[in-house]
Amino acid sequence: DLDKEFAPQIAQGLENLGFDIVATGGTYNMISEAGIPCEKVLKVSEGRPNITDSLMNEEIVMAINTSDGKESSKDDGQQIRRTVLRMNVPYFTTVAGALASLQAIEALKDKESLSPKSIQEFLAQRAILDSSLVYKEVKKR
Repeated sequence: DLDKEFAPQIAQGLENLGFDIVATGGTYNMISEAGIPCEKVLKVSEGRPNITDSLMNEEIVMAINTSDGKESSKDDGQQIRRTVLRMNVPYFTTVAGALASLQAIEALKDKESLSPKSIQEFLAQRAILDSSLVYKEVKKR
């Protein structure tokens, strides 16, 4: 599964944001081997208690599940999708979506970026930022 190579990066980002990480099988191994704390949970096809049980028990607040094309993974994915929809849990099926969710959560935690501003304040801040970038470019030469 090509997406597994991104698992440590995503897990580290989630841990940095204060999340506890739970993963199945190979993903758990990749994350643990990278030195990131992670709890192992069973796939749906591996028995109980499994990932959908954890979702139903509200122990998981966000799910990331990419498919490797195997039939068992498709069946597990279908069960997970049903459960996240029923439990109203945010769900990402691509690496790009998972990485974007990290950026969104970081932005939400930055209270200043969410404060209301007039268009004049916004443009003034942007002008200051733009001028500092130009200054750094000129200074580098």
